[in-house]
Amino acid sequence: MFLLFFVLGPFGLPLLWKSPGFSRGLKIVLTIAVMAYSALLVGTVLIAVRTAMEQICLVRAPMPVGISS
Repeated sequence: MFLLFFVLGPFGLPLLWKSPGFSRGLKIVLTIAVMAYSALLVGTVLIAVRTAMEQICLVRAPMPVGISS
């Protein structure tokens, strides 16, 4: 059940808070951990998308044509 909250991310937090199997302190710690983990993943995805878009623009950029001898 513990791993389920990290897989679901923020969508699993309501399940965490409804679960009687966790103490209030552990719920707070898990909520902070899930939010930090989710923020890290979102940041990583944004960096990856930005890098991919830069690479696409580089591919579409006109290549200078020249003959070297």
